[in-house]
Amino acid sequence: MTALNCTVKSSANRSYTGAGIGAGYLFQGAVNNMAAVNCNVATKRGFAHAGIGAGISNGGIVNNTMAVNCHVAIMGEFANAGIGVGFQHDKGTVTDTTALNCTVIT
Repeated sequence: MTALNCTVKSSANRSYTGAGIGAGYLFQGAVNNMAAVNCNVATKRGFAHAGIGAGISNGGIVNNTMAVNCHVAIMGEFANAGIGVGFQHDKGTVTDTTALNCTVIT
């Protein structure tokens, strides 16, 4: 999967909200061979995690993720951001992640 020039935002009021390119909330599944180019992911609430690959992974697998000129940002308390996975919850795997000219703001 390739995402090009995209924006993903979440401002949900619930705990453990995920915003992601690939998966917002990945539960025991997989995101494989994903590329994001010129993309942005952002959340504004507490416990709202953001990521390229997955915002939240609960026992999932994120494999072979590439991000180029991308930005991930969170503003809420107890929120996490990342390239690969924003927040890994309970026994997941993240492998082969590449980020070029990207930023992550927490």
